[in-house]
Amino acid sequence: MRSGFILYTCAAILGASTACGGEDNGSGGASSSALGVSGESREARAAKVRAARSELRGLRDPAPGAVRPGLGVVRGGFPRKDSGVIRAASTPAQAEGGRSTPGPLPGLGVVPSSMSETDQGAAPPGPSMIPGTAVNPARTVAPPGVNVGPTPPTAPGSGARETRPIQRPVFPIPAPYDVSPGSESEYRGRLTAPPITRPPDAEESQRELQPGAGEVLIPPPPIPPVPPVLRSINESNNEARTRPPVTLADLEKMAVQYNPTLKQARALVEANFGTAIQNGLWPDPTLTFANSSWGSGGLAGTPQLMVTQDVITAGKYRLARASYLEVTKASQWNAMAVEYRVLNDIRRMFFQTLGWQAMVMIEQEILKSMEDEVVTAREAYNMGVDNLQALHLANAALQDERLTYMKMNNSLRMYWQKLMAYVGTQLPFTFLGGSLQGDTTPLEWVPILQRLYQYSPELMATYADLRYDQINLKLQRVIPWPNIQLVGGTGYKFSNDTTVGIGQISLLGVPTWNWNQGNIRRANAQILRQQAEIRRVQLTLQEQLALVYQSYITANQYVESYEKVNLPELRRAYELTLDSYEDDRVDWPIVLTSQRLYFQARRDYISYLVAWRESEVLIMGFLLSGALSPVPSGLPTGEVSVTAPTPTNASIFVAPGNFIP
Repeated sequence: MRSGFILYTCAAILGASTACGGEDNGSGGASSSALGVSGESREARAAKVRAARSELRGLRDPAPGAVRPGLGVVRGGFPRKDSGVIRAASTPAQAEGGRSTPGPLPGLGVVPSSMSETDQGAAPPGPSMIPGTAVNPARTVAPPGVNVGPTPPTAPGSGARETRPIQRPVFPIPAPYDVSPGSESEYRGRLTAPPITRPPDAEESQRELQPGAGEVLIPPPPIPPVPPVLRSINESNNEARTRPPVTLADLEKMAVQYNPTLKQARALVEANFGTAIQNGLWPDPTLTFANSSWGSGGLAGTPQLMVTQDVITAGKYRLARASYLEVTKASQWNAMAVEYRVLNDIRRMFFQTLGWQAMVMIEQEILKSMEDEVVTAREAYNMGVDNLQALHLANAALQDERLTYMKMNNSLRMYWQKLMAYVGTQLPFTFLGGSLQGDTTPLEWVPILQRLYQYSPELMATYADLRYDQINLKLQRVIPWPNIQLVGGTGYKFSNDTTVGIGQISLLGVPTWNWNQGNIRRANAQILRQQAEIRRVQLTLQEQLALVYQSYITANQYVESYEKVNLPELRRAYELTLDSYEDDRVDWPIVLTSQRLYFQARRDYISYLVAWRESEVLIMGFLLSGALSPVPSGLPTGEVSVTAPTPTNASIFVAPGNFIP
């Protein structure tokens, strides 16, 4: 009954039953694939299934003319609940109050024609009526036991209400009938309804009546055009695929050459090593020329040439050099930490960019699925199954998915630019070569923590600072020891033409009040502080490792579950749905829903892979990050400044003239 009604309505509106049939006029046909109805050919369903099973298809724009314009009018052919009427009578008999008795329409079983007031209550033919007999003329219902004959026509101008054609429901409601005993003919004659009078405002409502259902052809809304930005993104992606892929090893080699923080760290090591060398060098001698008794007795005086040399006692410069060698070692550990920071961030950003690259390709498939949904909604509209609201919602969903795809491409290029910043150079946008997958055997907590305590560059630098403080304490204890100053030279006395020698030994800074007790106390406190600093760094590393390890082990569990259970199950469900659609057992929207679930699971799987890789990089890289952070100076922790220790009073100058005997 429903299919016959659809066919007849299409024929009544479009004038040809092929509008709802399988005829193809170049647009793909209204009865084709999207709904999985029995009218779709097996070859068409198989073609759709092959297209859906192709992995990582390229993004395509909706083909122009994919759906015939104007076929959405079929939906308008269905009678609405609120109208339920056919337009007023058009035959002369109907206009004069008479009635015509057209036969039922083929396959519908109802009479969708205009009826007079007296016909409005006529009961449909029942099983007791004799086949082939016409409907009894209009009769009024009399009280029980009174037989009323046919109502004669009303003469114009008689004052009686004129019968006019009115609108009747599609399915007339049976009127009550008289059940008093009588002959069979009288019984049939009483199967009539009482006269129906038209409301006073019926004529006004007749003029305001809108065109009947199916008389206005409503074409489907156009598919939103593809944004120009989306086309440029696709062109850029296609161009990037033509370039050789960039690997992680390539990026690490370029970072060693171009990253500025690595250059700063290496330069700082050289600077501290130079300071260590300088602090171990002895002071240079002093050469002095003097003349005493100049002009006495008209003589030239006594010219003198002297050399002064300070002798540093108690190995003060040796200890100073050793202390700054520990500073150099600390800067070397800091340089190693900087190297781990740079490489860790490059590796993390490499995996993030690789993950976004994979998700962009999945988003292409989701966008393709949304395009299929738009085409499916239009085909459903053409078949009279869906309405215009569904088409507008499908268009909005398609445009929203396009925005999501463009947003992901923007994120992909943002991560590429961050990767280039960590490398220290600029390359054109290129797709990366590599894989997010790897060995999912989880790392154990205890070995990781022990490795962190033994080899962490940050912790090794604090140990170097502690050794510096210990050497500095030894240095502060021997600084009070006086240094020796040696003075030697020669002179010539013109008064008696004799040559004289000059020599002197001095003890510089004999400790009387200053035993360097303040610096010794400070050095002791610095050792205690540095020992506590080592423990603080250990606990800080343990805290950071706990957070990173929690992310690592959680992502590892999700990755294993998705690889072994989630993805295989959803993929199998998707394949079975495709098989069911190919056998015409499910509709195409169900296939699209299963496809979207599988694609969403793949996208979640990539997110967990990226989180797992990032956590693994941090764990194996001693939790270091910050490729562009300032390089630490390498000076001992807590020191205001570290300068070359200078022996007390080592620069006292004694006038050579006093050395003359």
